[in-house]
Amino acid sequence: MQPPVWQDNRITPVELAGIIIALIFATGAVTLPMFTGLVAQHDGWLAAPIGSVFGALILAVIVYLDRRFPGQSLPDYCQAVVGPWLAKAVLLLYAMYFLHSAALVVRESTDFLRSGFYPVASPLVLGTPLLLLTTYISWHGLEIIGRTTLIVVPVQIVFTLIVTAAAAAQVQPQLILPLFERGVVPVLRASLIPAAWFGEVIAIAFFFASVRGERGRAVAAFAGTGIVLALIVIGGLSAGMLFGDQVGRLAYPFSSVARFVTIGGFLRIDPLAMAVWLFLTVIKVAILQHVTVMALARLLNLSDNRPLALPLAGLVLLLSDGLFSNKQEVDAWLLAGWPVYSFCMQLLLPLAIVLVAAVRSVRGRAKGGAGAARRSPG
Repeated sequence: MQPPVWQDNRITPVELAGIIIALIFATGAVTLPMFTGLVAQHDGWLAAPIGSVFGALILAVIVYLDRRFPGQSLPDYCQAVVGPWLAKAVLLLYAMYFLHSAALVVRESTDFLRSGFYPVASPLVLGTPLLLLTTYISWHGLEIIGRTTLIVVPVQIVFTLIVTAAAAAQVQPQLILPLFERGVVPVLRASLIPAAWFGEVIAIAFFFASVRGERGRAVAAFAGTGIVLALIVIGGLSAGMLFGDQVGRLAYPFSSVARFVTIGGFLRIDPLAMAVWLFLTVIKVAILQHVTVMALARLLNLSDNRPLALPLAGLVLLLSDGLFSNKQEVDAWLLAGWPVYSFCMQLLLPLAIVLVAAVRSVRGRAKGGAGAARRSPG
């Protein structure tokens, strides 16, 4: 069988950093301050640095597996470690996880559009053009996704910094003081939420070997995570110093921060904030679709994953509308169910692969030593 066409796609370390920023920041930019604020009130911005440790640990696991199995992606070394049948089960689990994640992101996007701009539109109507665009991008492979991030991600970063700088004149630092007013426990509980967002870097395990330069891709992965952490902390601080303990009552705190910023005193920029955020969301959904079809293509032994792209988009659209009845159900799942679910798929499963690989390596060395001892003359 010929190698899958996606193996020919290669990206640069800079593009990898952009992909990581899009994966974490696309939805985290507008919703994370609300979730952490619900649990830790004005201390919510402190949860992101703690949660980022989870993402760094997952990156460390990915880098370890990449060096342990050079030139191989997760489907390849998973088969080498646990065998073909268990590898298929792992790929199926990841296909379901990324499919679910893509549907969840699309639903978050359509709920955002409905809450601020199109209240009577259905998720199916709003999600269709979004998925047509993401499917077009994912159809053309990883290289096009990487190049697109070079345009969209810098715009998002610059816009985030401009909004926070423009709103700085109205912030009240006393609203986030005293730190740890309710103790450390609420902050630790709140950190489980951004940990689930940072943990989405597990997606790069499917194409980490396709990034040019072994050392460069590892540095780029951690650098991208660091940039996201800085942006989330900046956004959380701005929201906290503008809204205090009320930040958890706002559905989209960063969008509310953007409403404080006007051009010439009358021209609001929050519609522009919506557009910039949606462009980043398009990249995230395209990445999730791409890794889903990669997993499914390996399961079905297909050399070309592109025929799966369009049917998968239709399934993502249907799931985005059918999994949840309203935004309240989406938020409840993200607050309670998503961290536990993500922990299992993002960390426990890769760690299990690492553990099995380590055990097999130790047993292999032990057998090799025993064999050498038997062959020695004495």
